[in-house]
Amino acid sequence: AVVSTQSTGMSVTEIPLIPSSLTLPEALKVVSKQSRSRNKLRIGAVQTSKSLLRKQAKLIVLDSACPSNIKEIITSLSEQNNVPVLNVENAQQLCGLERVKLDESVKGPKVACYSIINSSESPEFLYLMNEISK
Repeated sequence: AVVSTQSTGMSVTEIPLIPSSLTLPEALKVVSKQSRSRNKLRIGAVQTSKSLLRKQAKLIVLDSACPSNIKEIITSLSEQNNVPVLNVENAQQLCGLERVKLDESVKGPKVACYSIINSSESPEFLYLMNEISK
């Protein structure tokens, strides 16, 4: 939802509404699911490095259990391209690839890192980028 607040001459300033109870992991989960539904999520070290080399990545998410050699490559590429890196405890849960089986167990692929490319400027994404830049 967007509220237009000020009108200065010809332009109208729009301020996105962000829930006050939104936390960083919740915002990351929402942004990841939105990006996945729009085919803008690159999962895995190879796809993440390709998105960094092509300068498409807007945000990199690294799992804490990511192997050190992959972590070094991804962080150095992201520093070269000025892309923020977010270290999380469990990237598998946040990227939205989990599936709940009939016996209610959760199964999904192991994810070391993923990148969000060309994300829409949703309020959650703007909140996430604002929190990371602090």
